[in-house]
Amino acid sequence: MSLGLNATISAPSVQSQRSEGRRTESRTRAHLTATPHSQKAAGSIHGGQGSNSAQFKEEDLETVLDFKEDDVPYDETGKRCYSRACRKLDVVPSSYILSKLSNSKTIDCKHYGLGPKGTMALSIALVVNMRVTSINLQGNDIGQRGISYLQKMISESHTITELNISDNKLGSFGASAICRMLQDNRSLIKLQMSGEDFTDSDATLLAKVIQVHPDLEEVDLSHNAFSDISAPLFQEMISENSAIHSLDLSWNQFRMAGAQCIAKGLKENPVIHEFNFSWNGIGDDGANEFAKALKVNSVLTSLDLTCCRVAGNGFMKIITAVNLNESLEHLRVGKNNIPEEIAEAGLSLLRSYPVLKLKTLDLSDCTFSPKFEGHVASLREMHHNIDVLHGYSISYGQNNAGKHSTNDILREGFQCLTDFCKENNVALVELFARFDADNSMSVSLQEFQEGLKESGVPMSLYKMELFAQALDKDGDGEVDYSEMVLQMKQTENEV
Repeated sequence: MSLGLNATISAPSVQSQRSEGRRTESRTRAHLTATPHSQKAAGSIHGGQGSNSAQFKEEDLETVLDFKEDDVPYDETGKRCYSRACRKLDVVPSSYILSKLSNSKTIDCKHYGLGPKGTMALSIALVVNMRVTSINLQGNDIGQRGISYLQKMISESHTITELNISDNKLGSFGASAICRMLQDNRSLIKLQMSGEDFTDSDATLLAKVIQVHPDLEEVDLSHNAFSDISAPLFQEMISENSAIHSLDLSWNQFRMAGAQCIAKGLKENPVIHEFNFSWNGIGDDGANEFAKALKVNSVLTSLDLTCCRVAGNGFMKIITAVNLNESLEHLRVGKNNIPEEIAEAGLSLLRSYPVLKLKTLDLSDCTFSPKFEGHVASLREMHHNIDVLHGYSISYGQNNAGKHSTNDILREGFQCLTDFCKENNVALVELFARFDADNSMSVSLQEFQEGLKESGVPMSLYKMELFAQALDKDGDGEVDYSEMVLQMKQTENEV
């Protein structure tokens, strides 16, 4: 028997039709349609022998199964997947996530309280979504289940380029999951893993997989528990890797021996531009190792040794090495025990260099007398582009802003924030909330500056610091949102 155009097939027996009736209808939503052949056969039967009208051969009836269904557009955003996953997992869907899945490349859920189930629902949606490229899940208590879901999603993704999973306390289980993720994924460019309770044993896995990853350009491993034991692993990672441009190992437990290994790695690395080793107690001996690295490294543009127990000897070794370095633009050695006379000698040495690439010398929280500003001014006469940050020469909580007017600083800062919020379609209160981990609507000066930097506000580090200090009107070291809004209104009224 020939098949019709619309998949004509022989009809089942009357008995089987009856037994399958509802089930077939609900399963296929098909309906029966008589073909011309079956219509002709039925007409001859009904027009003939009356009582025999019900007697006909089964093959005389042909049917057409019509499989036409309503066209449902493909959900390339993943919104339907997310909503279904939330229902299945008994999770309240986030309107913020739903909106971002539709029209944004960035999903910023910092301190959002997603937990493992919320992370799973988002991961399911991102398997489908091809628009989102950046995800921030910092401080969401995602747990072992959450990192497992993320690992599977990222392993399959070719669009996610930035991932922040900091402050989730993932431990060794998380380190293993991240290693599997990096082995499979080749699209990630930026990975932040700060505050995960990683230890030296985890470095065995992490350092190796990061070392061979061909595309990672920014890696943050700060606020963990790495020490001198794992330093040789990081030395090999740094010296052998040819992709990383920015590496953050601050707030770990490295000491002098660790600094020696890390500095050796920097000597051989040809691509790292920004290196943060702050809040590791390396002392003068450790600073001397970094000075040796600066003499031969020709690509590093930013070195952060803030609060590293560096004193006068280590500071002078580094300042001496700057003369032999052709790339360093930002040197941060604040919060160290650097005597004023040593700092003055360092400025004099910098002034003697015929060419100075350095743009920022950060001596924040190093307390000097008012006469120190004269040495700064003398240095700027010789090298106009350098900014020297130091404090507290006016009052607690405020650095000397020199000739900068507070109103000018505020006006420029607020204008920059306003333009940034408009360009990124974000409210000022939402931007501030990103800096505010405890939802107190008040952040420290350091948190405010770090928040501006992480958010990508187009403002120099020096101007960020001046802006934060200007907002701290009462000098308590805090930026309060309500006070900031009032100052913004006052500045607008003065224009």
